[in-house]
Amino acid sequence: MSGLSPATVASGDIDITDGATLNILNDDVAPTPTATIGAPSATDTSTGTITYTITYTDADTVTLATSDISLNTTGDAAGSVTITGSGTVTRIVTISSITGDGTIGISIAAGTASNTAGNTALAAGPSTTFNVDNTGPTGFTVSIDQTAINLTNETGIDFTFGAAEVGATYNYLFESDGGGTNVTGSGVIATATDQITGINLSGLNDGLITLIVTLTDALGNTESISAVDVRTKDTTPPTISISSTEPNPTSNSSFEITINFNEDITGFDISDIIVGNGTAANLSGGGLSYTATITATTPGTITVDINPNSVNDLSGNGNTVATQFSIVYDNLLDVNDETLANALTVYPTPSNNIINITGAIGLEIERTEIFDIRGKLILSQKLNSSSIINTIDISSIRSGLYLITIYSETGSTTKRIVKQ
Repeated sequence: MSGLSPATVASGDIDITDGATLNILNDDVAPTPTATIGAPSATDTSTGTITYTITYTDADTVTLATSDISLNTTGDAAGSVTITGSGTVTRIVTISSITGDGTIGISIAAGTASNTAGNTALAAGPSTTFNVDNTGPTGFTVSIDQTAINLTNETGIDFTFGAAEVGATYNYLFESDGGGTNVTGSGVIATATDQITGINLSGLNDGLITLIVTLTDALGNTESISAVDVRTKDTTPPTISISSTEPNPTSNSSFEITINFNEDITGFDISDIIVGNGTAANLSGGGLSYTATITATTPGTITVDINPNSVNDLSGNGNTVATQFSIVYDNLLDVNDETLANALTVYPTPSNNIINITGAIGLEIERTEIFDIRGKLILSQKLNSSSIINTIDISSIRSGLYLITIYSETGSTTKRIVKQ
């Protein structure tokens, strides 16, 4: 292709060789700078600093300023924006002084970068958001699993959460209005209904037990209102006393006993009364006091017992063993006892120091015995059958109601006395 002259093309370069190859380089369209927003440096925060990396391509100049950054927020989340970095490739957008609850992301306005061809960057965003949480876990509950805390279960108390925030840290406190050593513990919530088991409350005194629990989320937020539950702790077993107004010994084959408890109980029935040489029937009463009829099987000593753990108080504590009640049944005393009872006088009653027994010399009285209302022998003294008046010194016994039994050669009688 000799003889041809080179040609000039305004929009490109042309290179012609003898091989007739033509290469045209066209630079009419310059690339547009772009800004790309990276992921936030963390997905969750309360007040901490979060950064975004902004990457530019095809830029010869970057002019990104804080006024070009828009915060995309939800709720009442807010923060302050600063920008660091230089050159034409990257900038770091930092969000600090974060407050509130919700989400925050960013968008970048158009025109924050350009190249020598005069092209400017388009807008970028919205970015991926991050969560802002400045409120502690709310809406959760706690419940002590035992209905009452007693001597049996006090070393293994449990409580259960409701609607707890998984991953939060719990802190609990047990305290008693009766004093003692508070019990504390902590851990991490694995499920919304976690159960915390085996807590030993033996160091807390009886009284109203209060459980206080707080939750702190992974960002360190603790709700100002704690979850609370209460139970009564009672580790004192109920006690029992068995008594009777029947004279001891007695000529009655059937008589009534009284059973008193020091607190309200449950589960008491006739089978709980254990009678030696007799039977129990006609149980009646309620609350703190019951009565039953005891019938002797044969003449001799009759005993009445109530075994431990026969009944429970309202906290579930079983009773202690009752002090045995005993009485002597003698069916040979009937006629002579009545005669003796009518012929003897015991006075004064009540008395502080001295009790007098008066009766005819022919009654042939021999001795007297004083019993408390539980049948325990308190005092025994011989009597002078040749004297109309016999004096008994009761100054050494405690104040209260007593039974005095006077024995003769043919019978006995029992009367009540009161020591002041």
